[in-house]
Amino acid sequence: MLYVGPIMYLLRRHHNYQLVAIAAFALASTNFQFAHLLTSNTLWMRVFAIIPIYFYNGRLEKRMKGFFYAFTRFISGRYIF
Repeated sequence: MLYVGPIMYLLRRHHNYQLVAIAAFALASTNFQFAHLLTSNTLWMRVFAIIPIYFYNGRLEKRMKGFFYAFTRFISGRYIF
């Protein structure tokens, strides 16, 4: 599924098409076998990325700047170090 990144980049100006692409890749990742979605096949959960992409307006709010700083510090401290 390495082609998701380039597709999202090509659709960077069309958020609605990005949402459709994410849903299509999520459906394709299930291989149309819906028996083990919550145990062994969890790639379909990328469909939940549609929610923040839908609400993103292209600007970083000043009141959220501290949250993103703290979040990235938490992630970098947790997974890198």
